Amino acid sequence: MNILIVKLNAAGDVVRTTPLLRRLRADVTWITAAANLQLLKGAYPDLRCFSWEDRESAADRPFDLVINLEDELEPAAFVHHGIRHDRHFGAYLDDSGAVAYTDDSRGWFDMSLISVHGRKRADELKLQNRRSYHLDCDLRASVMLCRNLVRVGFAATWPLRRWQGPCGR
Repeated sequence: MNILIVKLNAAGDVVRTTPLLRRLRADVTWITAAANLQLLKGAYPDLRCFSWEDRESAADRPFDLVINLEDELEPAAFVHHGIRHDRHFGAYLDDSGAVAYTDDSRGWFDMSLISVHGRKRADELKLQNRRSYHLDCDLRASVMLCRNLVRVGFAATWPLRRWQGPCGR
């Protein structure tokens, strides 16, 4: 399986996304901001990393899955027009050319600038959010990582690490 991750400027978000790499059973290519390339160096064996400026180099192969965590037009347009892929998770260009997001990524993008709920509601959702960033079930399921897992003894100390069943459901 070939997977492309697009996460550009927010260095903290790039760092928080790297644990996903250990769970993927795939060849992973990552497009990020040039300043973040050093953060990804050595994060995963054989990880291919390209700066946004060198993004065309990532188009040398088809991808089974594209994970686009950017909510801006330019990355969505690049994925839409420049990358051969079967499935995507996250932001994409809809038929009208606007940036939209997949249903399985709404847990993240409902709190973003492109939220279908509008900016005010997105900000309210951010304040209410107690879920762990993007490693929630929706993304795990999208990349076929779900397993029946049980955590014992963590809930009182780390409530966000409590899993209720398969993929946190």
